[in-house]
Amino acid sequence: MTKSDSPLSALSGDAPTQRLSKYLPTVPTTHNVAVFVGAMARGRDDFADAYVDEKIGISEYPLSASVACGKVCFSTC
Repeated sequence: MTKSDSPLSALSGDAPTQRLSKYLPTVPTTHNVAVFVGAMARGRDDFADAYVDEKIGISEYPLSASVACGKVCFSTC
């Protein structure tokens, strides 16, 4: 897999929490957004380290993958 020109972000419980309404406007309008969503109950949070440019947290609490995807897809900018 090759790196794209668009920022590749992974959702992570280990990353600092950010509001999507503040984060998404920082992505240039000329870029697409690619988000990696993984599911893990325990262990190291490194499933996408080889591919992503950054990790962001979107909640102070653990989220199911469906809730995380809903937050990304339906966030208001």
